[in-house]
Amino acid sequence: MSTPPEKAIPGADSENLARAIRQHGHRDVTYVRSVEVTEALLSRARTGRCVVTIGAGNITQTAPEFCERSKKSTETMFQVQ
Repeated sequence: MSTPPEKAIPGADSENLARAIRQHGHRDVTYVRSVEVTEALLSRARTGRCVVTIGAGNITQTAPEFCERSKKSTETMFQVQ
């Protein structure tokens, strides 16, 4: 037996959530479309920082993809020439 999907609530989406968080004083909120999440993380991640992904849906694919791509990026960055 499966549960029918919930009805969407008008205006309740990630873009509006990011806007509301920003309006309530958080200084570093960025809305990113799901297809651009890994790229956005790679552009902002820094050595010594922690990257945490939480959510529902395909976010579970983001962490492994980020780790794999950041590993390749780091290897390329620090290759001995």
